[in-house]
This record gives sequence, structure tokens and C-alpha cells, in this order.
Amino acid sequence: MPVLYAFIAVFLLISAPAMAQESARDYIDRMMRTPPPPIVEETVPAPADDPAAAPVAEQEETLPAESEETEEVVAAEEPEAEEEACTPIVQDFSNQSPSIAKRYTRRQAEIDKMDTDCDGILQPEERTTAIETQFSTADADEDGVLSKAEAAAIIDAFKENSQGAYGGLIDKKTRKLEVRIKNMDKNDDGKITAAEYRSYYQSRYKSLDKNNDGALDVREFKTDVESRRRRSD
Repeated sequence: MPVLYAFIAVFLLISAPAMAQESARDYIDRMMRTPPPPIVEETVPAPADDPAAAPVAEQEETLPAESEETEEVVAAEEPEAEEEACTPIVQDFSNQSPSIAKRYTRRQAEIDKMDTDCDGILQPEERTTAIETQFSTADADEDGVLSKAEAAAIIDAFKENSQGAYGGLIDKKTRKLEVRIKNMDKNDDGKITAAEYRSYYQSRYKSLDKNNDGALDVREFKTDVESRRRRSD
């Protein structure tokens, strides 16, 4: 038995290189006959957009429009505050005689209608504004002149609003006002233009400014129906 094993071992040692060589040739022939597998290029997928970024971008695009709309709504809901009118100073004429105190009270009431800063004194710019406002109010049809009907309306309004202040003297005061309105019509054409109206009151207020300081206080000012010469009503 040991001799048989030795023989087999020698045989294998002699045949192994040939078998190994044959196996190598067979492997090479098989590889040559077999087409190579196709080369598949590996593609790297492009990175997907960050899902969290898209909403942010959309939000950034829409924010200006939403902001502008909000500002418009706020502007509509919050109108600009109007300047509050001042409160006229209450003048005390108790140290005057009853007749003078009554006259001063009426004068002050007229001044207060034109006194925009409520200092109790009528300044030149306040008089100018008052003249323009009064004419525009009287010119109902806005044609730039006061017709006889519009002038008559001024007189009617005075009688209605001043009855309490003048009492039994209302008719006398009304006649004075009629004369003053007639004197405004310099060319006597039955109409009072804005220039005639303005010229009359500017001249009148200038004549009342006795100390020439440009302002009119209650001692200098006179109402439209007050006599210039007499101090009594």
C-alpha cells in the first residue's frame, strides 16, 4: 500500500502542470468567446431641491405684495388726524360799564369767528383769510360776484342770527348793514366782485387800526353794524 500511494503521488506531480496549463488555455478561450458585459455608466443623480427652501422662496416673493396690501389697509383704517380747532379765550369785561361791556362782548364774538389762533386779537393774515372765506360763503353760485339776491341773503342771515344780540335795535342795525353792502359796489352795477369786497374790508380794517400795529383788539375792532364815530349803539 505505501508503494501504491507513492506511485499516485508521483503521477499527480508529473501531470499537474499539464492539467494546470490546459485549464488556463480553456479559461482564456472561454473568456475570448464570451462577449464582455456592457459598461453601464454610473450616473450621479442631481441633488434634489431642498424641500424646505421652496416655501421660503415663495414666501419671499409674496411678502412684498402682502406687505404693501397691509400698508394700504392700515392707511385706509387710520386717516390722518385733523388739526383740532383752538378754544377762544373768554374775555372778562366786568371792569367796564354795562354798555361798553355789552359792546365789547359783541365785538369779541365777531373777532373769535376769525381768530384762528385764539389769542383774542385779529391779526392781518387772519383778516385776509376771513375776507376770502366770507366772500366764498356768500357767493352761492360760485360765479365770482355777489348778486343782489346773494347780498340780500347776507342781510337776512344777519337778522336771523343777531336778533338776540341787538333786540329792538335789529332793524336799525340791518339798515346800517344794507348801506355798507351798497358801498362795496364801487361802480354801482348791482354786483359786488371779489376785488370790491376785498378792497372794502381791507380799507375798513386798516382805518380801525388806530395804533398802526397791524392787529385789532376788542377796543379797536368794530362790527359791520357799529357806527365808526359814536361809541353808543
